[in-house]
Amino acid sequence: MFNCDLCEKELDFVLLNGYDVGDRLLEGVIFKISKKKNGKYKAELYNEDDWAYCNQLNMKMFFKDMEGWAGETDIAECPNCGWDVGMNDDYPLTIEDKKSMLKMLVNDKINLSEKVKKEIVPKRIISLKREIEKG
Repeated sequence: MFNCDLCEKELDFVLLNGYDVGDRLLEGVIFKISKKKNGKYKAELYNEDDWAYCNQLNMKMFFKDMEGWAGETDIAECPNCGWDVGMNDDYPLTIEDKKSMLKMLVNDKINLSEKVKKEIVPKRIISLKREIEKG
């Protein structure tokens, strides 16, 4: 399980770009990363349409490489809102983390879809302010 600090959802999976393991060969191919009960990661293609391209590649090797990379990297992408999700985080955000996140959201210094900016960000700004006030 993963947790997104922006949309505040528990996630069954996160996303990683294939560029991290396949360089230009897999650039833009998005992998769906889930965590198995034994704590190891499982990689799959996120977009079924990518199979048309990936069928010609040794995907067994790239899935294994991506599973290894998932254990090494610190962040992945939330499939709901695009925010960075900590891969190995089992601790809550500190007040300083929340202040930094609030500043980024208020100043619109992050690359999020217009839908996320309209539907998720305003609610999260309000909840972050409340959390910071409570200490």
